[in-house]
Amino acid sequence: MNEREVSKVAFCSAVFAGFAYVGYTFFRNQIGKRKHKKNERKGVYLRRLSQTTQTDEMMRAELDGAAGTLTVKPRSVQERIRELNLQARLFADTMLAIQTQDTGARRPHYRSSQCTPWSSPRILSPVDVRLMTSSRSHEQLASPRGRALLSTRRRRLTGPSEVPATTATADDLRRLEDIVKQTRELDREEASLLIKLARYSDADVTKKTLVTIGNCCAFTANQALFRHEGLLPVLSAHLLHPCPEVQIAAAQTASNMALNHDNQEHMQDCTEVLLAMLETEDDDVLEAVLSCLVNVAVLDRWHELFTPHLSILYSFVDEAPPRLQMHALRLLVNLACNDVTIPALLAAQGPRKLLYYLEPSTEETVLLRLVTLLASLTSAAARLKINPALDLPPAQKVAAPDTMYAQLFGVGVRQRLSHKAAALATHHASEDIRLQADRLRQALDG
Repeated sequence: MNEREVSKVAFCSAVFAGFAYVGYTFFRNQIGKRKHKKNERKGVYLRRLSQTTQTDEMMRAELDGAAGTLTVKPRSVQERIRELNLQARLFADTMLAIQTQDTGARRPHYRSSQCTPWSSPRILSPVDVRLMTSSRSHEQLASPRGRALLSTRRRRLTGPSEVPATTATADDLRRLEDIVKQTRELDREEASLLIKLARYSDADVTKKTLVTIGNCCAFTANQALFRHEGLLPVLSAHLLHPCPEVQIAAAQTASNMALNHDNQEHMQDCTEVLLAMLETEDDDVLEAVLSCLVNVAVLDRWHELFTPHLSILYSFVDEAPPRLQMHALRLLVNLACNDVTIPALLAAQGPRKLLYYLEPSTEETVLLRLVTLLASLTSAAARLKINPALDLPPAQKVAAPDTMYAQLFGVGVRQRLSHKAAALATHHASEDIRLQADRLRQALDG
């Protein structure tokens, strides 16, 4: 595909977005005129920009019992423009794959199509596509230099404390070996030494020290000692280390530190960095990050930090390998235990394969956590009397057919979901799955 054809496609995308904006302007003017008419009905009648049967039915359900005379809830122009921009970006990605002769070996992305601070779709011009083709290939992003650039960008976004590198003597390294041989409760001097060595410029020494600290965190006294000696800022910095092995060691150590209630009060920076790393391309690093976030989410102290990233977590359920899928489900189950996060969980873009996974053939550990998550969400929605038109937070809410609420209560979906839950509650061999499936069925049928 030559540059002229690319220009035509980009121009068409821009025209579509322009039409949407003109329609929005016309619509706003018409509403403004109606407000000045006398004897006008107070109800507002709005035309949707696109029509789907399921969406229309969902909107009627959303407005059932809502206050006011609003007849139909429109799909916002901003959402429509965002969709057009996303389509343009997906088209550019396709052309990028063609022009770089992608063989299909590229690893899948587990990112949501929802806008995030690190992934915001926009209309791409031919110049953008050419620059992407020439300088931003997936191979380059996967290179050490690409990872370093990405880490630098995330450091600027999250702003962890800068931790200067230190030097170490031969005696320091010898004492490290002594601690490695026998994990035990440490004194303050030993804890300070380990934190000093964790800031050593050599990546191998840093990794070894972080692993040692993680092992020492098996003792509650050591967890508190490391916190007092300033370990958490060091971990926040090393989560963005250029070496993936150091990142993994830092995430595993942070995971052990998060098991301490007092430590969690000081883990905001660390949690923000971990959440920023959900878009990493390294599955091993991502597994360590998700595992750490599971421990952070055991308490509800930082649950509000997770809400902008829920669509990404749901996408792991659909697309990620089983080991990442499991950690994502464990994390979502922890978040679903907090009533405060329920509206955001229902507003985010839900998995599209829920019905596919609710089968006896699904791996038991995955199925148990999935059914537990769905049972928690449906039960909370009924208990809290969630109104999808009023209670779902706009900051996390995607288009109506894609929300988790629609995946659970949409027209035609709710009955099928209840049928599958009833089958699992009756016939599955696992008592835990039967219990959670029956809880899900009751919430759907109630």
